[in-house]
Amino acid sequence: MHVCSHVPDELFDSVCTRFSPALRQAIDQLLLVPDGEPPATLAHLKEYPPAPSLASIPASLPRYRPVAETGIEACASQVFTPEWLTSLCQHAKRCNANDLKRCTAYKRSTLLGCFLLETRQTWLDHLVTMHDQYRMESTRQTPHAHAQTPREFCTRQQRAMDVMRATTDCLLEWPDEQPLSQPELWPQGTAVT
Repeated sequence: MHVCSHVPDELFDSVCTRFSPALRQAIDQLLLVPDGEPPATLAHLKEYPPAPSLASIPASLPRYRPVAETGIEACASQVFTPEWLTSLCQHAKRCNANDLKRCTAYKRSTLLGCFLLETRQTWLDHLVTMHDQYRMESTRQTPHAHAQTPREFCTRQQRAMDVMRATTDCLLEWPDEQPLSQPELWPQGTAVT
């Protein structure tokens, strides 16, 4: 399979030279498949994100992290036009790890760089959607949780308010010249329990 044979090699060379050595190394790591290990990270990243839900947040973060840790976002605006990015990303998605390993280093890094940029944006959008759903769900549950306050708590609250009113009335009606002792006021507080 001739990957992107219609694109001049000079394009790949000019793009890839803008990638840092650390980024090129991180891109190459995506193609590694140690013996007896699960598929390469590249194959894992090609899977579309699961439906956005609260339960999928913990599963989605580990899939987003390797992409973000490559540092690819620093290259987004300076390297690719949106059209080239989309086109080259589609080529990368159609290739498996073996196809990409047969490409020149510059072509492989450029294709995978495009793929990482698109994948990063897809996963980031996905995580934002899940976070919004989490916030909406939390907002919906808060008034509902308050409405489900146990009846005994409301009853106890009412008794406490009654004690406060009775104590306030007692204090307001107490003669100014007569001293107020704790035992005289204490029976008002016994109803709180």
